[in-house]
Amino acid sequence: MGNILGFTDHPIDYMNTTTKRHWFAYSLRTLFIAVTTLAIVIIWLGNTYRLVRERSDFTSHFKDFDYSLRGVGLLPPDDPPAETSWIRRLMGDYPHGPLMYSPSQDPDGSQLSHVRRLFPEAHIWGWEKSKDLPDGIKAIDQSRHIVFQTAKTFAGPFPDFRRRVLGY
Repeated sequence: MGNILGFTDHPIDYMNTTTKRHWFAYSLRTLFIAVTTLAIVIIWLGNTYRLVRERSDFTSHFKDFDYSLRGVGLLPPDDPPAETSWIRRLMGDYPHGPLMYSPSQDPDGSQLSHVRRLFPEAHIWGWEKSKDLPDGIKAIDQSRHIVFQTAKTFAGPFPDFRRRVLGY
């Protein structure tokens, strides 16, 4: 008899109603943790990409005749530089080889500190007869030989070698 107006014989208990939780229902705390974790990963990737781009853009300075650090090859070779992470290799980064430092071209040491920040894995050597080398840089000894220098830094056997032979 309770179906006349749509009412049932069983009264509804509004105080004890529970909703079913579905598998796709998440709490606000879970959403906050997921968004925070995603933001941290994106910021880390952005900073890593910025560092890789800065390193890539900066390597052209090692070929510049007026810059205090130059990329070289040495015999016997240095220990291999530290490996970069796989994500940086994926972005196009690679460990840098040995560098030669000329303190006379960098009197305040700003170029050296900038290179040390960007390339912590690079071995930095001072030229054989350099004086007043900063801490952590040793002059290259006579048992080591410079195999190559970048073309602009090589003076050659005659004064205008770069212009005549290399076209600089």
